Amino acid sequence: MDIKKELAWGIVLTSIILILIGFYFIQYRNRKNNQTTVAPTQTTTSALTAAEVAKHNNANDCWFVIENNVYDVTQHLITHPGGSEIMIPYCGQDATQAFLTKGDDKTHSQKAFQQLKSILIGPLTKQ
Repeated sequence: MDIKKELAWGIVLTSIILILIGFYFIQYRNRKNNQTTVAPTQTTTSALTAAEVAKHNNANDCWFVIENNVYDVTQHLITHPGGSEIMIPYCGQDATQAFLTKGDDKTHSQKAFQQLKSILIGPLTKQ
């Protein structure tokens, strides 16, 4: 009788673990898919000045200026292939040169340029 109870508990616990693993993978996939299709975080009706961009200068709230456009890269920091430490120094600043050269003579992929479109906030406004 004890063996049957142990077997039943083993089946129940294994089922719960498999359900949790499945749930985790679904959440991970949804989060990853949402990162490439994020809607702009702000409409272009408010002024996006350099002073406003400078307020978003840390890993929890990170905006870049790239070629006179403002981007919210906060969510991309954790998924960036080169790591967040490469990007964080540019939070709240113009990162055009760093983005276009990747810090050396290389260029970002077409995918990287496409991802910029999904995180565009709007054009930088001259003060």
